[in-house]
Amino acid sequence: MKQGNLLIIDDDPAIIYLVVRELTNYVEKIFSAKDGLEALEIFRTENIHCAICDMVMPGINGVDVIRQVREEGYQCPIIFYTGFGTENLMFEVSRYGAFDFVQKPDIKTLKEIALRGIECGFNANYSMKISDVLPPKELSAYWKLIRSKH
Repeated sequence: MKQGNLLIIDDDPAIIYLVVRELTNYVEKIFSAKDGLEALEIFRTENIHCAICDMVMPGINGVDVIRQVREEGYQCPIIFYTGFGTENLMFEVSRYGAFDFVQKPDIKTLKEIALRGIECGFNANYSMKISDVLPPKELSAYWKLIRSKH
């Protein structure tokens, strides 16, 4: 059953195409933004239930996107899908409640996490984290890192 609206934020059209192809059968509507500023406008005008965000983009980067989205009061799950995942960036986005952090090009893991994120966002269960749903052995490197430091 299709549910919810997804926003993909990435400056690479090939990544947007790939994510749309993988998730189009699961969501009602998919929006895309080529940079963080365009994404912020979509957050302001559409009901977004989950977002997939690149880290390095022209204009404002992924950290700035999640920071501003949270400052403006939007609580939907945000998943980072990037080739530039460092521990420092993971800790930075965790401060703003990132849902998860997936390394490109792992589309299979992204799809699994995105489906959980869409469900949480659609059901307005913003306080739920992926670490609440999965057993420890199935957690991503992001959640293993965050849990190890707390």
